[in-house]
Amino acid sequence: MEPIGSSRRISRGGQRAQQRDATHQRIFEAARKLFIEKGYFDTRSQDIAKEAGCSAGSVFAHFESKAKIMAAVMVDVYERRLVLLRSAPWQCLDARGRLREIVLLLWRDNYQNRDLMRAFYSYTWFHDQEDETVFNRYLVERNAAIIKIMAETSDWNEVCGSCDVELTFQLIHAYHENLLRQATFTPAEVLEEKLCLAVDYLFDAGA
Repeated sequence: MEPIGSSRRISRGGQRAQQRDATHQRIFEAARKLFIEKGYFDTRSQDIAKEAGCSAGSVFAHFESKAKIMAAVMVDVYERRLVLLRSAPWQCLDARGRLREIVLLLWRDNYQNRDLMRAFYSYTWFHDQEDETVFNRYLVERNAAIIKIMAETSDWNEVCGSCDVELTFQLIHAYHENLLRQATFTPAEVLEEKLCLAVDYLFDAGA
């Protein structure tokens, strides 16, 4: 026989868990909003608490530090990008065309979230080894997803033999960061054209 009151305790425990999850999500969303609006360094833990409708102590009960909230925000961004990569209907059959499509897909997501990305890039000078390990794991997964997509093209084996694939991805990633600095005063279509030219250069340099 079930002990009297056990279902009530379970129910209360479930409610507490739901409340914790809801508070955690409010803190996460509040921090993301403020990072976009104010930048990483001008966002204080007190600001996050006020935006989330909780105490500063509650913020640190859910996240070890402001840096860990930023790390969680970026993990969420990265996971969404992996879904985009894996679910997009790739059209081009040749490697050059498909890499252009991949680069533009990732760039457009960067561009649409440019204020958040700028906050993140300013923060990356100060993150710790644990965060670096998490971000590097994403880069490994992203590169593996790209290679899998590229492997379906008609000339991928030929391309692999003529260029350093890993270095190519690193250069494109770095170029994305550089173009984000120009995004304030340069039209989006000009930046996209630069990316396509960069892909062409990488292919032609390896030819």
